[in-house]
Amino acid sequence: MAIRIGSNISSLQVQRSLSRTSKSLSSVFERLGGGLRINRASDDAAGLSIASSLGVNKRVFNQGVRNLSDGLSLLNVAEGAVGQLSNIVIRQRELAEQAANGTISETQRNSLNQEAQALFAEYERILNTTEFNGQNLLNGNFGTLTLQGGFGENGELGATIREGSIQQTTQESGLGTYTANHIGFGGSTSIEFGPEFLVDDFNNDGIDDIIAIKARDTAPGNLRVEIGFFLGDEDGNFSLDDAFGSNMGYSGTLLGVNIQANAFDAGGDGDRDLRLSIGTLGSLGLGLLEGYIKNETVDNGSFGFASVITTSPFSGPNRLLSTATGDFNNDGVQDEVTVSGSIVGGMNIRIQNTETLIIDESFVGETLEQTAFSLESQGYALQALDSLESDLDQLNRIISRIGASQSRIATASSVLQVSAEDTAAAQSRILDVDVASEAAKLTRLSLLQQASASILSQANQQPAIALSLLNNI
Repeated sequence: MAIRIGSNISSLQVQRSLSRTSKSLSSVFERLGGGLRINRASDDAAGLSIASSLGVNKRVFNQGVRNLSDGLSLLNVAEGAVGQLSNIVIRQRELAEQAANGTISETQRNSLNQEAQALFAEYERILNTTEFNGQNLLNGNFGTLTLQGGFGENGELGATIREGSIQQTTQESGLGTYTANHIGFGGSTSIEFGPEFLVDDFNNDGIDDIIAIKARDTAPGNLRVEIGFFLGDEDGNFSLDDAFGSNMGYSGTLLGVNIQANAFDAGGDGDRDLRLSIGTLGSLGLGLLEGYIKNETVDNGSFGFASVITTSPFSGPNRLLSTATGDFNNDGVQDEVTVSGSIVGGMNIRIQNTETLIIDESFVGETLEQTAFSLESQGYALQALDSLESDLDQLNRIISRIGASQSRIATASSVLQVSAEDTAAAQSRILDVDVASEAAKLTRLSLLQQASASILSQANQQPAIALSLLNNI
């Protein structure tokens, strides 16, 4: 073996072994001191991931047990109250049975009735004041209790006290965005006016309809007025249900057109008719036609307008608009109709998109309230017996329902407790330290560390042999 001064290889080897042993010993100290086998991801990345997931499951199961315990507490409160109500009804039946007996006097029967009415008042008080966490359990919007006893929808379970259903009051809310519906009518050339629009319920179905009016210069000296009558349905679909066209002459060159219109009831028959004023400005003079077109919906039993303009003076404000609003699909939200940007001379019925909002919820179902009764006569007492028997049957059904729910919840709670226990055990096997094993490692590594330190001391003395050789030169 060569003797060197520059490098002490033996010392370096022992140092490396001592460093490795000290690092392992440090890990053992950390595991024993913290009680965990995995203290960082590098110790066991896969095991840490599994243990973390199991830890989440354990906490969810434990919370589920607490949730079910709260549900049992609620049902216990309801059971106690219903039990007292049953006692009240039983006593009232005893009083009614006694009052129905013909051997007692009117004064005695009045005394029995006083007690029965006092119990009736107490029955109503218990019914209206039995609460758990602010919720009225026996008389209100509380019917079915939904408990969360696990993960997601599969962890839900219900407990019913009163059978019934939740009725929702909804309202449509406009989103400010629209679905376009482009519709053409009449001709599409030489348009001098419009189209402009009049919105009203012309066929009495509760849905706003649309009348569209435009005018075209079809030939020198001739102006054609075209009217489309559009009916809508609850889906916002519109169709041209009737159309009207009329020619009107003018003098010279056409310089301008003015059309006004509104809706009114011409004959008092309940439907809406169309009142018109059509004015032309020609280079050689003015033209004017005023009158109305009769709506024949009521007269004929189906929607339709007459084919002539009945001459009549125009009155009232002009209701024609280039953009008009109305509820075209009966959802309570305003839509609009305007000139089409893609069909010349056409219209664009823009139905506003909506979302449904729940503005109120109420429970509708069986009631525990007593029907008022009296024991002031023998006949009244006999009637009360039947009514009280019905009340007692109802309370017995409620008690049975509560008991069944309590049994189910108790079973579900036991299952969750076992699941939480098993999950905790699985997490412990992965995460917790094996003290016996680590203690053995501690003893072994401590001895190795001490031995390495002793050997290192001797290895560090190896270069000194070279000095003894050099002294002899």
